[in-house]
Amino acid sequence: MFQQEKAFCIAVAGSGFYTYKDYRPRSRFNDTMSIRLWEAACVASELQKAGKEVRMVVSIYKPGFASEKKEEAVRDFLRFTSVSDIELILVEDARNSREEVAAFQKICREDEVPILVSSASHMPRLMLCSFLKIWVEIK
Repeated sequence: MFQQEKAFCIAVAGSGFYTYKDYRPRSRFNDTMSIRLWEAACVASELQKAGKEVRMVVSIYKPGFASEKKEEAVRDFLRFTSVSDIELILVEDARNSREEVAAFQKICREDEVPILVSSASHMPRLMLCSFLKIWVEIK
């Protein structure tokens, strides 16, 4: 699987981010977002083991909270997985599924295979937004 492809863009949808000052960085994610990040890390790890280039795009919508703190939280979370150094890109302005998909499509390069990670309840909306965006571009 994916033997010919060389590069992958793992897009993690959703927010679930706490801004409480006394929380450790890796503890700033709610359970749903933690599961999404864990699954994305598992995929990234396997791709890295296969020698593939992997970038991770994570959507965290928390206006007014420092970008550095959001990135620190994701990196701190990933430290407890088998993901080695990875290019991390934050999407901070997507307020809904449609905006997340648009941001992911702008960030993921043409030479990358996009892999969308979300929860089972959120995935149908993301897939619909992806389909509608592609459909509009074709027409």
